Amino acid sequence: MIRSATLRSFLFASATACIGSASASHLCGGEIYYTLSPGGNVQIDLHLYAASTANGNTIILDPGDGSLVTMTLANIDTLPGFCCNYRLEYSGTHVFSGVGTYTLTAELSLRSGDIVNIPNPTMQSLCLTAEISVPDMNTSNTSVRFTNAQPNTYYVGNTMVHDVNAYDADGDSLTFNLGIPGGSNCLPMTPYFLPFQVGGGNDTCWLDVNGTFNFQDPWLLGAHAILIRCSEWRNGALMGRVRRDMKLCVNMLTDVAADAPDELPLLSSTSVNGIYALVLTTNSPVAVEVWDTEGRQVRSAQAMSTGDELDLRAMSDGAYVVRSMDATGSSRTQRVVLTR
Repeated sequence: MIRSATLRSFLFASATACIGSASASHLCGGEIYYTLSPGGNVQIDLHLYAASTANGNTIILDPGDGSLVTMTLANIDTLPGFCCNYRLEYSGTHVFSGVGTYTLTAELSLRSGDIVNIPNPTMQSLCLTAEISVPDMNTSNTSVRFTNAQPNTYYVGNTMVHDVNAYDADGDSLTFNLGIPGGSNCLPMTPYFLPFQVGGGNDTCWLDVNGTFNFQDPWLLGAHAILIRCSEWRNGALMGRVRRDMKLCVNMLTDVAADAPDELPLLSSTSVNGIYALVLTTNSPVAVEVWDTEGRQVRSAQAMSTGDELDLRAMSDGAYVVRSMDATGSSRTQRVVLTR
């Protein structure tokens, strides 16, 4: 279902009025969950992360079928740490009258002003969305839940980690990728930069197959907007998607020199007549993985050593994360940019 521009404008005006003027520039992120029962009945839960509790008691949500749902504040959790101190939990119900795939949307005003990887963040809305599939009126489905709160981050060596700790009560298969957060009118923000694409350092980031976001060697202090998307599948059919739009706060810069043991390889990009390959400069055999910025593994090789090449000629131009691992489990990760 596609929302009309008129409904989108009304939705944004209504949501802004409900959350109140005091909410401006302190919204950190959020996500929408749901439980679908036979008959098209759905329980909707919206979690909003903010630096203040001054967000009002209601939020207007568009369920994607031309109607509106009033979400009511049900709970406030105080969170530890320095980034986004509160989680406000809103709930509501709705009934879908027919089969289809629906996009649940809440556009809120406005994003936190200290985000460094999007231009003019206070001029961008925070747009929360989720997708729900109703293949027939007898379907039951509970969306995936991220059981770790958004501000929950930790460091492993020089890598900042956010583990969503996804749980699906139905046992559906889950896949993850990074996306572009939604801004004004819920359109993908343009321009948008991943955290490693700002600041000019040697940092890099990737999303693993479990939805864990890794940010190695953060070079720039501050907050970054990222979007982690989880799709759930049942018997090969897409059942729904949940998107975590979050503010990732970097308050510590790590020592790049402590990246990994010296014996692990450095990787260099070479070009011969437009053919690109990665050349390993190590005497010890290592396993190598190549990941794109959406968290997909696009190449892998085992037991590579000095002089071996990892052929990347079929890969598109762009940024990739290359990880090398030795037999002890020590690893080194760096960014490689392919350009022609």
